[in-house]
Amino acid sequence: KIFSNPVVMSAYAKMDDDETVFGKDDALVKLTNIPPTMSANYLVHNLFPKDDELGSIYGTLSSEDVVKTTATEAIVRLQSAEQAESAVSSALLRQRLEELGASRLRYFKAKRELVFAGFMGPNKGEPYQERGRRLVVSGDKPPDKFFQNHGAVLQLRRVDLSITKQEISDFFQSFCTRDRDVVGSVEFVVCAEGDRTDKVYVGFDRADEMKEAIKACGGLINLGKGSISVRSMKDKWVPRSVPAEVRPERSEEELLASLQNWEDYVDPKDVEELEALGVHRHVFEDAFRTMRYHNSTYGPMDWSMNREKLTPERSEPGQHMRETMKLFVETLKECIATPENPGEIYKSLFVPGEEIDVTPLEVEQKRLDRVAEERALLKRLS
Repeated sequence: KIFSNPVVMSAYAKMDDDETVFGKDDALVKLTNIPPTMSANYLVHNLFPKDDELGSIYGTLSSEDVVKTTATEAIVRLQSAEQAESAVSSALLRQRLEELGASRLRYFKAKRELVFAGFMGPNKGEPYQERGRRLVVSGDKPPDKFFQNHGAVLQLRRVDLSITKQEISDFFQSFCTRDRDVVGSVEFVVCAEGDRTDKVYVGFDRADEMKEAIKACGGLINLGKGSISVRSMKDKWVPRSVPAEVRPERSEEELLASLQNWEDYVDPKDVEELEALGVHRHVFEDAFRTMRYHNSTYGPMDWSMNREKLTPERSEPGQHMRETMKLFVETLKECIATPENPGEIYKSLFVPGEEIDVTPLEVEQKRLDRVAEERALLKRLS
C-alpha cells in the first residue's frame, strides 16, 4: 500500500539573526515534511538527478547545497534567486516532491526469538531452546544458511534499490583474498510480498576480511545514491559452544617451502652432531619427504582446523610433523653406530667375550659416502 505524504517546498524566510551556513545567500528554499529517514545526501542525488529534466533546468546539487536543520526540514541552495522563486511554483518539481514523500507500507513475518533454556539428555549434554519474549522480524538477522555458510556477515542499511549484487561485490572485492561469489555472498532482504527492501547482507569467507572492511569504511560507505550504514553480525552465545575457528591460510611461496623446509623442524646442533658421526643431511631430507609426500597426516591434515584433525590435541599448524621429526632425530642419536663407536645396540648382537665385527658398519659407511658423492654430482649437474 502506498501512502502519499508529499514533501513541501516554500520560499526561505531569512531572519536578520539567521546564522545558517549559507550566510546572506538569497537563492534558498525550504523543504518541510521530509521523511525522517531521508538523508541530506539522498536529497542531493534525487531532488535534481543528473540527466533528468529537472537537473537540466536547475542544475545538480552538491553535498554543500543541502543542510538538514531538523529530522523533517532542510534548506536547499540553488544557483540564483530566480531559480529559487521558480522552483517554489514549479508543477514538475511539485510532482518530484510527491514522489519523494511517497512511502510504501511493507509487511514482514515475525516470530518469537529462540533462547537457550538448558541442557537435556541422560548426560545433560544436548542444549535445547524455548521461545522467548522478544519478537524477531524477518530481515533483522541474516538467513540461517547464509550465516552458517560464511565466516562473517555484514548488514547494509539504506541501500538504494537500484544497486545490484555485482556492484556490492565489486566494492568489497578489494578486502577479499579470493574472488567473491556474486550470487551466493550477497543477500537482499525482501518483505512478505517478495519486494526488495533497503537492507542487504554481505558474506565473507574470513572474519579478518570483514573487520578490515569495517575499519576502512568507518561504518559508512558511499555507494549509489547516498551513504550506506554498515555493521557486523555477531553469533549468539550459547553455553559450551565451540568458538568458530579460522582456517589457516598460506601463500603460494609458503606452501612450496613447506614441501622442502625440513630444517625448520629439527635442531641445527643435532644435525651437526649426526653429520660428524657420518649421517649425511640427505637422510633427514629423504625421511622428511617420504613422510610429507606420502602421508596426508603430515600434510594437509596437519594444517587443518582442530575439529578436522585426527589428533585435535595438536592445535598448532604443523605440530604433528614437528614432533615426528624430533622423534626421528632422537631415535637416530640413540641408534647411531660407526666402526669407531658401534654403540650398545650393535654390541648386544654379540655374545659376551666375542670379538665385535665392524665389517658391516664399514660397508655401510662406504655406501653412504658413495650415495653422498652421487647426490653432490647430480646437484652440480642440475
